Amino acid sequence: ADDPSTGLGTGNVALYCPATIESIERGESRTRLTLADLRSGRTAHWLAGLHDNAVGVVDGESAADYRLFADAVLQAAAGGKRLLFRSAASLLTALAKLPPQPVAADAFASRVRDQQPGAVIVGSHVAKTTAQLGVLLKQRGVVGLPLDVARLPAGRAELVALLTASIAHAHARGLTPVVFTSRTELKFASTAERLAFGEAVSGTLMDVVRQLPPTLGFLISKGGITSNDVLSTGLALTASRVLGQILPGVTVVQTPADHRLPQMPVVIFPGNVGGDDALAEAYRRLAPSHAAASPAKLAA
Repeated sequence: ADDPSTGLGTGNVALYCPATIESIERGESRTRLTLADLRSGRTAHWLAGLHDNAVGVVDGESAADYRLFADAVLQAAAGGKRLLFRSAASLLTALAKLPPQPVAADAFASRVRDQQPGAVIVGSHVAKTTAQLGVLLKQRGVVGLPLDVARLPAGRAELVALLTASIAHAHARGLTPVVFTSRTELKFASTAERLAFGEAVSGTLMDVVRQLPPTLGFLISKGGITSNDVLSTGLALTASRVLGQILPGVTVVQTPADHRLPQMPVVIFPGNVGGDDALAEAYRRLAPSHAAASPAKLAA
C-alpha cells in the first residue's frame, strides 16, 4: 500500500483499513493479533473478543503460522462465530488443509508450452521490484525492453507497435523479452492526475500483452496491480487453473485450453515479495535451458 501509484499513503495494514472499509471510518474498533500471541496459543481468546463488526489484523510469517490461525478459526466457526476475511491465498490453503501442490516449485519448466521462451511484464516500480529487475536483466536468455512512460499518453500507439515488434524479434531469436516501465518517478499535481496516468501506463502494457506471440511459452507478471490487469484485461481470462507457487507468495496459474495462448503458465508476482534474486529465480525455474545457454548459442 505504501506506493504512490495506489493513491494510499501508508504501508501499515491496520491503517490501510480505514481507507477501504466504511465501518472503520465510522469509528468502529480494530485490533491486532501479534505474532507472539498467535504462536503462544492465544488466538482463540483473541477471536472471541471480536464482535459487533470489529476489524482485526493478523500477523503471520510462514505457512505454519497460517495453519495455527486457521485451526483456531475453524474451531471458532464450529462454535457459531461468523468471520469475514480479506487475505492472500495462503489463508485459504490453510483453511482448506490442502495437500502439497501437484507441481513442485522447481518443476514448473515441465509446464512451459513446447519449451518456448516466455515474456516478463514489469509494471511495479517499488524499490524491491527495481532491485529484482536489475538482477533479472543480467541473466542469460533475456533482453530488456523499456517502456518510456514519459511518452504517454500521446505516444501510446507508437510505443505499443515498437514493443510488439521488439518482442516478436526477441521471441524468434529464442530470447525472453522483459518489458518494464521506466524507473523514474514522475511528479503530478494531484492524486487523481497520478491515478489517471497510471491507468494510461497499464493500458499500454495491456495492449502489449494482447499482442504477445501465439507460441509464447510462459508469462511472468510483476506487480500486484499489473498482474490483476494482465489476467483480467490483457489475457481477458474469465477462469484459470491454479498450479501452485513457484516461490513463496508467487502463484502460477494456467490459461484454459481454448485461450489464444492455450495452457500457458502465468506467474503472478506481487511487487513487494521476495529477495533481490527472486524474479530471476522464477525465470530460471521456468526456462532453465535458456538461462544456462551460452551467449553464442542465443545469438545463432
